[in-house]
Amino acid sequence: MARSQTLSNQICKLQELSVPYGGEVGPRLQGGLRLNHNMQYIACYGRNFEEARFDRAEVDPPLKRGYWRHIWVTREFSEKFEQELTRLSVGDPDSVPPIEQIWARIRFFSDGRKMVYPYDLRNLRPIGEGIWELKTLDVRLFGWFPFKDCFVIHAMADANVLHDEKNSDLWKPYVDLVSAYIRELGIPALNPILGAETQNVLSNRPQ
Repeated sequence: MARSQTLSNQICKLQELSVPYGGEVGPRLQGGLRLNHNMQYIACYGRNFEEARFDRAEVDPPLKRGYWRHIWVTREFSEKFEQELTRLSVGDPDSVPPIEQIWARIRFFSDGRKMVYPYDLRNLRPIGEGIWELKTLDVRLFGWFPFKDCFVIHAMADANVLHDEKNSDLWKPYVDLVSAYIRELGIPALNPILGAETQNVLSNRPQ
């Protein structure tokens, strides 16, 4: 998947600055990384991310205000991304292509825009067992939050197929797929935050 960067690069930047764990060196660091908001999970779980071989999704052009939240993708998702894109349909012929929808949603999420369930269903929705669905017009991205403001994507689906939100059976295969992957990882520190309250998994950038 394009525009991704391994966590090890971010760790190197922190080590070069010799920033103590939990410390603050201002609101933003290189690449928009906010130490006072995100440093703890990087310092504590960096090795877990490297062991899991996650790639970080970084938007281009960069966010003017820096990253408030972060999206990562599993290596398996990254390797199948191009192939999965070809299977997506477009419900509205006048809408932008799915790939542009995905990057627009990643930008919206990473920028810390307000996302509150159940009032903001068009963006983010819990579907069971700590698995969440990040939504665009034509795409559904499935993943989990191992820690607050950090979403890991492992699967993708055509939203025009999953149009009946009242039928939970349509989502069950994706819940099972992501849950099985998390179990196979065998890294307890990366288990999902459980529950359906957005305040448990993400924060909104102060306006």
